[in-house]
Amino acid sequence: MRLLPILLLIFCCSASAEWLIFSKADNGDKHYVDLSKMQTNKHLVSILSLVNFSQTGSDGLLSNRIHEEFDCLKERVRILSLSGYSEHFAGGKELHSQEKPGEWTHISPETVLSERFLIACR
Repeated sequence: MRLLPILLLIFCCSASAEWLIFSKADNGDKHYVDLSKMQTNKHLVSILSLVNFSQTGSDGLLSNRIHEEFDCLKERVRILSLSGYSEHFAGGKELHSQEKPGEWTHISPETVLSERFLIACR
């Protein structure tokens, strides 16, 4: 049984060596970050993250790719861009895209977002 997660990690990372899994939700959704794309400017850190959904949404969505900026001093985040795709790992058809940076929001504790904050601001 322990071999399956290892094989999945090898498959994931050999196909796209940049995505590293950091969380799996109870519903099967898997959350990844791309540390090679991390950029730091003083207390601001931007990262790329990706969510592979366990089930296709009513809109056909199977994955989201998110470019976020974290303010490590004020413990807040904003989305710089977000795109949704019809296949896992941002593959297939792009179903939606938001390129306009969002507003800063505070990060709730014990959430997947707070886990990404810890990765970015460690």
